[in-house]
Amino acid sequence: MEKNIKYIYNTKIQEEIENHAKIIVNNINEMLIQNGKDDLFMKASIYKHDPIPLFKTSYRIKTLESMIEKIYRKDIDFKCKNIVDINGLYCYIDDIIGIKVIATCSTEIELINDILKSHINEIKDFNINLQKKELNNNNHEVYKHKFVYKGIPGELQIDSVMPNTWNELEHNLFYKDYNFSYVKNNNKELMIKIGD
Repeated sequence: MEKNIKYIYNTKIQEEIENHAKIIVNNINEMLIQNGKDDLFMKASIYKHDPIPLFKTSYRIKTLESMIEKIYRKDIDFKCKNIVDINGLYCYIDDIIGIKVIATCSTEIELINDILKSHINEIKDFNINLQKKELNNNNHEVYKHKFVYKGIPGELQIDSVMPNTWNELEHNLFYKDYNFSYVKNNNKELMIKIGD
């Protein structure tokens, strides 16, 4: 199965997907700049002449290693062994592209989401399933919208700096580490208590 996935999800495909992710980020940035001029920018300070954005947009594409790990974690390796092209892989992995819009404060999350809801259809070949806010593992609110861009599935997250930092820390420390460790389990419990 891994050999098959490595053949399908090759460097050329990954570069194409990364180019698509960059296009999405550029479109979202342009949309927020045009429609959030008064509310999503801090007026110029004495050090800068341009307004300072109160958000940052970034992307990631799923690495080959992460793709294989997710296939095993979701226990779908038996389904993936018969995949013959990249479109078959898209049926099982729904976040090949990850887009994040991180606001400086939680108050901007709603505004960013409203702007995107109103203007997201302006991005050609971009189909999105807009969702309500959800609570993540640490009871922080975040928007997670599934989308498809030119046939490639992805997820758009709208979050603020502090909860995002917390989530990144938790993700890096615990999410993909399946080895039992007293220290790891103790730290995870401690983080959950701090998050409450």
